[in-house]
Amino acid sequence: MGLSSSQGRLLMLTSRLSDIELQQMLISQRQNALAVSSQKAAEEYNNALTNCKIVIKMPNENEKVGYTKEDLSYKNMTELGYLATDGTGAVYLTTNTYTQEQELAILQNKLANAPEEEKAGIQEQITAKQQEIDDIIAESGKWKVPTDASGNPLLTLNDDGTATVNGEKVNILDGSAYLETPAILNNMIVNGRIFIHNTTNDVSGITMEMLESNTEMLYELDTSDDAAAQSKYEYELASIERKENQLEMEMAQLETQHEAVLKELESVKNVISNNVERTFKLFSNG
Repeated sequence: MGLSSSQGRLLMLTSRLSDIELQQMLISQRQNALAVSSQKAAEEYNNALTNCKIVIKMPNENEKVGYTKEDLSYKNMTELGYLATDGTGAVYLTTNTYTQEQELAILQNKLANAPEEEKAGIQEQITAKQQEIDDIIAESGKWKVPTDASGNPLLTLNDDGTATVNGEKVNILDGSAYLETPAILNNMIVNGRIFIHNTTNDVSGITMEMLESNTEMLYELDTSDDAAAQSKYEYELASIERKENQLEMEMAQLETQHEAVLKELESVKNVISNNVERTFKLFSNG
């Protein structure tokens, strides 16, 4: 092998070596990403196993038990005489038109993305839905008045947009999105964004610290999502393991190639070194 061809071979092998090392680095990065994914999956699984929820004791006609435990919702909360407020004492209420307003929002979004030929028909639906909302408000007002299990109202709505609770005038907040969804309601109570007041015997908000002494509410482990969390975790873990095995195989192949290229590179360097040495000897002898 001549000096020039050896030099070309050296450059090619050096380039190949760099390419292999780059691929090894990229695989290492992917392996690190999988490790992060594995840790995240484990954390989510652990959170699902340890998450808690607020349950409320509802009266039961069965005298042997006395009560049944139900997930806290706006409905059963108000049946026992509780109201939800913010930190200032303003009371959260749901609207009489909550479902219709959701449907209206969907139609408005649909209109914004609809082809021109369909917009007229969607606009007619929007107009009809808005009229439905207006009719409900005209007939029964914007706000629902929460009642206890006997049907007694827990507050009185005032003409100025406030409410009167236990003789106190308070502001009203739209809590439809929170109160209509038990999971969101639970989360907001746990995180101190909503407080619960018993309108029958106190005006103090029930915080997480006070739940232990509350006889009607409990804070306990939520096991309803454990099976789904386990299934999801096992699936994600198996998927990550398959990807890790594939990367390990690719890394092993690259290590074999890397070792082979290094040996060939060393061989070419020796050839070049010998060629240079012979050339200098030839010129020195001449």
